[in-house]
Amino acid sequence: MLPTLETHDASHDHHDLPEQPGSSRQIDLNLEGLRLERVPKRHPLTGNEYDPLQIRRLNLSKNNLVQIACLPAFANLVSLDVSNNGLSILPEDIGSMAHLRNLVARNNLLEELPKSMSSLENMEALYLSGNRFETVPPVVFSMHRLRVLHLGGNRIENVPYAIGSMLKLEILYLGGNLLRDVPATIGRLQRLSSLSLCDNQLETIPSTFGELRNLESLSLHNNVLRTLPTEIVKLRNLQQLSLRNNPLVHHFVHNMQLEPPKLKELAGRVVRLKMSRLPIKEVLPSSPKCSAATPAYVSSESSSDSDDDLPRNMKMKKILLG
Repeated sequence: MLPTLETHDASHDHHDLPEQPGSSRQIDLNLEGLRLERVPKRHPLTGNEYDPLQIRRLNLSKNNLVQIACLPAFANLVSLDVSNNGLSILPEDIGSMAHLRNLVARNNLLEELPKSMSSLENMEALYLSGNRFETVPPVVFSMHRLRVLHLGGNRIENVPYAIGSMLKLEILYLGGNLLRDVPATIGRLQRLSSLSLCDNQLETIPSTFGELRNLESLSLHNNVLRTLPTEIVKLRNLQQLSLRNNPLVHHFVHNMQLEPPKLKELAGRVVRLKMSRLPIKEVLPSSPKCSAATPAYVSSESSSDSDDDLPRNMKMKKILLG
């Protein structure tokens, strides 16, 4: 891919940085895939030096970088992409980049983040999947404006209770780790719309998940889930629930084949799906009051003959069981 240099008129961007003295032009510099071992001081196309203070977005992905020593020069960066390099550390002085809102550092060798990053108060999106983290980096809990956090494909064994303090989180991706449980404090993340915990070792999830009223997508596939809390019926905005490759699904399908339940039993296990104008009922495992498995969606009265207790205005569009 050829490197590109694109000017950006900050005067038309209402969410942009304060205008720099002498110029309202900001530059997006794309140096992706050039096998760079260091950040060049001259532009690869023109050979001319560029002013790092004018660079707004810097893409250094897919190079051969093992360290980055010049970040303070790019003091006005809003977005930095250093994914797919060989970085084992990020420089401590990255904490001086006060305007940084988006950091992409996927597929490196990172095990921790510099403590200085706790001062990045404007950070909104952090993409750290495919590294070597064994826990959620503590500095992220200081990023009170963070809306997106990707930590998939690491070696994380536990999630700190402090995750519940990240009240502006909208997207949390923790798939592909070594999690056996997650803290109940996740239920405090009222703005969360997408939560992925797939490809872990979870046996259950906290009942506080029922408090995630804005959750639209919940990925739980490829775990060892045997039960789900009945409180999950409170997720009225949930549109997609992925449960495939879990024991609770295998047991349910097996039991359905051996002992088809009676109509009255099914009434307490239905999930109301709203697709087009027609209500569609999807069957999931019954409540622990009736059997060993817990449903993904159940009414509060599992023996009821009607579905009046099911949540109104359910928006579920897809349940993935296999």
